[in-house]
Amino acid sequence: MTSDMNEILKVNSVPKKVFFDTKYDLSTESKEKLLNDQNTTDIDVFIAPESEFLKYAFANAMTPLTELLPSDILDTISSDKLFRCKTRKDDEDHPEDAQGPEGTYGIYIHDLPMFENLVPESIESDPPVIGVNVSGRNQENSVEYIRYLLDLTSEN
Repeated sequence: MTSDMNEILKVNSVPKKVFFDTKYDLSTESKEKLLNDQNTTDIDVFIAPESEFLKYAFANAMTPLTELLPSDILDTISSDKLFRCKTRKDDEDHPEDAQGPEGTYGIYIHDLPMFENLVPESIESDPPVIGVNVSGRNQENSVEYIRYLLDLTSEN
């Protein structure tokens, strides 16, 4: 998969590599590391259960996908697969109190092959969502990665 991604992203695999960090477990320590990595732009794409993803979108840590993804991607995604929420405007503490604008910050990806071995109940109750870190350095590559995951590459 790494070589496929390098080819799709047109990455020269000698000086750059695509790195998948799957060590985050959403414990307190991992959340602190995640926040630090997100703020230092080490994370471009973020995949998490909906309940966790909501916290980051609410905190304005995710890029609005309507501003990032080209229409050829957005037009292929049914509206029920788009994750929408309101964001923090002032000092609201909880997503349910959000006063900021509503936006599209993620895509539900529970039907992708990578999740086929997960317990169906966990997928249904807290489905995985993918989004793009607002501070990510490689947003263009993030777009191409989403295109790849959704099987929307030009070869299809």
